[in-house]
Amino acid sequence: MKKKYFRTFRSVLLIVLSIFAFFNLLIHITKGGSRDFLIALTNISAILLYVDVILALINRENLLNNFIFYLIDLVFIATLVLMKGTENFFQFYLLGRQSVLVIKHLFSQSTKTTSLINDLAKNPPIFLMLSFILTIFVGTLLLLLPQATNPQSGETSLLGALFTATSATCVTGLIVYDTGTHFTLFGQLIILLLIQIGGLGIMTISSALALIMGQKLSVRSESLIQNVVGESNKVDMIALVKNILLMTVFFEILGSLYLFFTFRGFHWDSSKSVYHAVFHSVSAFCNAGFSLYPDSLMEFKTNFNINFVITTLII
Repeated sequence: MKKKYFRTFRSVLLIVLSIFAFFNLLIHITKGGSRDFLIALTNISAILLYVDVILALINRENLLNNFIFYLIDLVFIATLVLMKGTENFFQFYLLGRQSVLVIKHLFSQSTKTTSLINDLAKNPPIFLMLSFILTIFVGTLLLLLPQATNPQSGETSLLGALFTATSATCVTGLIVYDTGTHFTLFGQLIILLLIQIGGLGIMTISSALALIMGQKLSVRSESLIQNVVGESNKVDMIALVKNILLMTVFFEILGSLYLFFTFRGFHWDSSKSVYHAVFHSVSAFCNAGFSLYPDSLMEFKTNFNINFVITTLII
């Protein structure tokens, strides 16, 4: 039992360290913070790596086979501590190390070593948490791209991109940039995608895609979804996923159609009306609170149609 929890903890640490490696390297490349901030992040990465090595040595997990591997880790940690200006070099090493380990764990089918996904699937709360962290991380990267920000609005800071991606994925509606003016169409679509992923749920979307492609859900996948949505064993999880997907698409399309004709009445062109209708329909149905207008929907406070549709979708 202890070994199982130990292995799960190391699997979680592996993903956290991998995300930290990509995140830190991105900050170094984009120069998203002060030098002191970058050094602090690098030191945290080194501490996490040190903890991983110590845990492996304590557990004596393949100690003989991986002795050189762990020794190299300690050498790189010592180099970072003793030599200044080696932060970027350390981050590239950490990135390569974690990439190799992730690939190894993902494709490990050994009877002695459970694969990373199988370990995490046994603990739905941790799996769900890490899937959201990964989604937020990828969303942050995409929002940091120059194509996601209007040039006249200035650059999107690392903290601003992280806050926006987190708010969209967790459907809180809090913003630090005006969505309609600061971000380009590409950036707005990224935000909309994060809203849809956060609103529907990552497991629901991935399972729905598998069903659409004609694949069957494994017993473990059904069990994982069941834990995520909090349903009992009596519920047909495949039918539940289909119903969630169909009802979501139905209500979002219905809301979009209603909003389209309302927005069209403001003498907007069809493409703008369609886009604004879809964006606000998805945002409302997912309870995200994001809007393309600087004052949210204040300018439509006397418009019955918009208030009725948005309120209905939220409910």
